[in-house]
Amino acid sequence: MDELLKDDIIINEAMHNAYLIVTAKLTFEDLLDRDLNYLPYNPSKNIIKEDVYDTLIDYFCDIEEYEKCEEIKNAKDEKFSKQDVV
Repeated sequence: MDELLKDDIIINEAMHNAYLIVTAKLTFEDLLDRDLNYLPYNPSKNIIKEDVYDTLIDYFCDIEEYEKCEEIKNAKDEKFSKQDVV
């Protein structure tokens, strides 16, 4: 398999997995049971920073999956607006 194609498959799978996690459609534990369990961030810290959401939105906008962009934006707004409330 061409290395560039392999890299594209891994990137796509990592972004899709992260999308599923940030939108609560998949847990990290369930991800471990998948054959391709790549992520575009380090899961060992168990923290998903705001820039991960932005990266996902940019990625899915680039491939014109706008419904996913909206879901990720909503998940981001929900997660980070809660942190502002004191």
